[in-house]
Amino acid sequence: MASVLVLEVLNDALHPNLSEIVVEYLPIEVSTIAGSVQGYLDGPVSVARFNSPWGVASGHDGAIYVADSANHCIRVIRDGMVTTLIGQPQANFVDTAEKQLSKPSGLAFDHAGHLLVTSRSRVYKVTLPDGELSTLAGTTAEGHDDGPALEATF
Repeated sequence: MASVLVLEVLNDALHPNLSEIVVEYLPIEVSTIAGSVQGYLDGPVSVARFNSPWGVASGHDGAIYVADSANHCIRVIRDGMVTTLIGQPQANFVDTAEKQLSKPSGLAFDHAGHLLVTSRSRVYKVTLPDGELSTLAGTTAEGHDDGPALEATF
């Protein structure tokens, strides 16, 4: 049976502050695998909280990686638990040594198994399993300038 990961973020009268990660199986069967109301909380998937999960990727290690955009974190769902790999609930662009992100959104894996992350005006590489973060392209400035990877703006 094939499966598709879906992010659901709702904030309306029927679903105030809902942020959850769901799996849709084809033919259609929908299951929530983590999250409920908005917030920031690591722990068992039944109580974990996300705030605007924006990107999701299935890792080579079987874990699910989530760009928790409004919490400025990359979160990992593995073995029934949610943990934070990188970041904390505050935006910051200072230094990759501090492992800070600002509104991460896109996630993908390269052929070597590194997690690639887009975060506002930068593209990062995350080495797993330790979460070492390095900048591949972009600066803290936003723009549309071509050039060497670490001088280009997005």
